[in-house]
Amino acid sequence: EYVLYSMIHFSEFSFFAGQPLALLEDEINGFIDYAVSLGQYHSNHEMILLHQCVLNLMGRSDNPVILRGTAMNEDDFMEQVAPESTLNTLHLMYVWRMLLAYTFGEYKAVVDIADKSRVSIKEVLQGQPLLVFHAFYDALAACAIIRESSAVSRKHKKVIKTSMTRMKRWAASSSSNFKNKLLLLEAEYDALRGKKSSACKAYDASIGAAHESGIVQEEALAYERAALFFIKLGDEAKASHYLATAHQLYLDWGADAKSSQLQTQY
Repeated sequence: EYVLYSMIHFSEFSFFAGQPLALLEDEINGFIDYAVSLGQYHSNHEMILLHQCVLNLMGRSDNPVILRGTAMNEDDFMEQVAPESTLNTLHLMYVWRMLLAYTFGEYKAVVDIADKSRVSIKEVLQGQPLLVFHAFYDALAACAIIRESSAVSRKHKKVIKTSMTRMKRWAASSSSNFKNKLLLLEAEYDALRGKKSSACKAYDASIGAAHESGIVQEEALAYERAALFFIKLGDEAKASHYLATAHQLYLDWGADAKSSQLQTQY
């Protein structure tokens, strides 16, 4: 059982570190087969969640924001989870769903998930890496909602500032893992407040930090968010360059569904 947990965490860390998705998917298949051979069905659910998320990003799901495909179906997934693991698994599923929803521009879905898990997740996933990503996508979605509506709500502003405070603390302890995330949050927040110059610098700094750390998907994300910022400014040349780079980076990572979305939209 402890060997399986080590494999799960290794796979999650590999995902967030930017390992190519095709390679990661092969490794996950091997880990799942090994877990099944040991009879570890219940402990395997965390790996299955990650597996379906990877498949969604690779374009192997009929809906990229729903965890439904060859690995699992989120509609009945929780029925298969052992009672003692239900709460932990549910909150892990929340994070993967938030990641997918934000990646594919379903910002309200991110906020809806965050609203029902924002308090409980701090206790349920205490000390687990996915807690960071809950805060990250919660704040990014809040920024996106404000940008789309042009109205600043007190709730969304509080979410952004709280997440930025936490990210500053995490970045201070591990710059290579969290600095790029903090810089992207700062860029998005500066963009909302009309601080164009500082937003530009923060986007580029986030891109540089993600590149230095090898987190290709977050480098792509920073390019994408910067491109949307330049579109709003009317700078088509910069927007085109940043979007093209984001598209290529998503392709390099293996996220065919996301690269296809960018190509279709822009």
